[in-house]
Amino acid sequence: MVKLNSSGIADLSHRFDYDDSPANNKADGTFPGDDVSPIGFVAAVVDPANGNAPISPITKPIYLTNQGGPVSGDPSSGQEGYFQIVNSGANGYFKIQIEDENGTGGITPGGKWAYHTAPDAAGRQANFQGNGYYLFGSNTSTAIDNNVNGADRLEYTIYVPETDLGTYKINFAVSRDGLAAGDQQNDLWLNFKPAGQAGNGDILSYMPANARPEPHLDGFVKIYGGSNNGNWSQAFRIDGQPNYNASVTITEAGLYTVQVEGRSQGYHVDYFELYKGSDPASSAVNSAFVAGNPGNGGGNGGSDGGGSTGGDVFGTIVTAIAASSDDWEQFGGGGSKDLEFGLNGSQPQAVGMRFDGIDIPQTAIITDAYLQFTAFGTSSGAANFTIGIQGSESAATFSSSAPPQSRVIVDEFAWSNVEQWTAGGTYRTPDISELIETVIGADGASNAALAFIVAGSGSRVASSFNNGDAPELVLVLDDGSTLTM
Repeated sequence: MVKLNSSGIADLSHRFDYDDSPANNKADGTFPGDDVSPIGFVAAVVDPANGNAPISPITKPIYLTNQGGPVSGDPSSGQEGYFQIVNSGANGYFKIQIEDENGTGGITPGGKWAYHTAPDAAGRQANFQGNGYYLFGSNTSTAIDNNVNGADRLEYTIYVPETDLGTYKINFAVSRDGLAAGDQQNDLWLNFKPAGQAGNGDILSYMPANARPEPHLDGFVKIYGGSNNGNWSQAFRIDGQPNYNASVTITEAGLYTVQVEGRSQGYHVDYFELYKGSDPASSAVNSAFVAGNPGNGGGNGGSDGGGSTGGDVFGTIVTAIAASSDDWEQFGGGGSKDLEFGLNGSQPQAVGMRFDGIDIPQTAIITDAYLQFTAFGTSSGAANFTIGIQGSESAATFSSSAPPQSRVIVDEFAWSNVEQWTAGGTYRTPDISELIETVIGADGASNAALAFIVAGSGSRVASSFNNGDAPELVLVLDDGSTLTM
C-alpha cells in the first residue's frame, strides 16, 4: 500500500526490483528474459480500516518496462581489475569461484542463471566451495540454449604475465542431479579473448590447430562432463571430432577474458580453473583479485604451444607436439590416439616425440625441464622407462622409414618407479634438463627440433596429438642474472 502526496503522486520506484519478480524467486529457476520482462500491476483506493478493501474502481493493468536499466538487481558489471595467477611456472593456475563479485555475475547473475547458497532439498550440491554456486535454468528441465547473445553471459578477466605463457587446461567444477539422461543437463558454452576486444571472442584461435569442435557457435565451444549423481565433479571435455580436453595456448602477456554462457538447463557450476601442470587439488586457494590495470592490456592468442613475444624469452616455455608424425609408436605408427610407453600389448616398443620451434637464449639457464602427458587410460603396475634424446637440434619428424628405434641417442635418463596413471590426469617426467643441455651445448637454440625416445618395462598410456591432448615439453628458463657465491 502507498500513500499519495498532496499533488496526488506517489514514488513507486523502490517498489519494483526485476530480480525479485516472482519468477526469479522460484526454486526451479527462471524463464528467458525474466529480468527485462514488463511488470504488471493494478491500483485502487483502499480502506485501511477494513482490511485494505478497495473502495474505488480497480484500474486496468499498468505495465512497467525495462528500457535498458540500470535497475535494482541487474547483474554485476564487476570492477576494473583482474584475477591473479597462483604460483608460477609449471605449477601456475587460476581458480575462480563462479559467483565471485569481480566477475559479471556476483550474487545477482543475469539471464537464466540463479545463485544458490545451500544444497537443494534432497541434499544435492552439498560441499560446494566459496559462498555459493550457480544453476542454469530449471533443474527439472532438459532444454538446450543455443543462443549466445549475451543474456546469460558471465565474464572473468585474468592477467597472464610474461613469465607464465604457455598452454592452460580448463576445468569446471559442476554438478548434475541425476534426474535426466546421461547426455542431458551436462554442458555449457565457453569462450576466450583478449580483454580489450569487444563482443564475442574466438576460442579456436587459442586451441590446437587440429581442433574441430561440434557445435561451434559464434566463437563459443561446448564443454561438457560431470557425474550424474548430485555430487560435484569435473567438466573439461570439448565436444568435437574427436572430443578433446579444453585448453588455451597464450603466447603474449596481457589481460584475457573467460566468457561463459549457459547451454543445458539443470547444470550447476561451482568454480573453474585454468592450469598449466597437474590439476590443482580441490583445496587449492582461489585467485586473488587485483584492482586496476597491470599496464599490459591484452594480447593475441595462438596455437603453437608457447612462443616468443619478441626478443629473448625467459620463464616457463611450453611446447606441444604439433603434428601427427611428431609422436610415433614403434608398432602403431603416427596415427594412433594413444602412446603406449613400455609395452604395446605384450611387445616392448619405443615411442618417439619431437618438439619443434624451440628457442633457448644463449644466456639462459635451464632450471627445470620435463615432458608432460595426459593419461589416455588408467594404468598401474611397476613401470620403469628410459628417456633418450637424439643428438640433433634439427631432428626430423618420424616416419615408417625413420622410426623412433632408428634414431641415434646421445644421452639417456632413467625414469624409474613411475607412478600409477588415472585416465584424464596430468603426469610429468623428472627433470631432463641435462639431456637437453647435452644436445644444445652452451650456445642455446634457435627454432630447434628436439626428439626424445621412451622405452622400458611396464606400461603407461598417454594421449597423443591425434587425441587432442598432445605431449608437451616444458622448459623453465632463468636469464642468468642471479649470481650465486
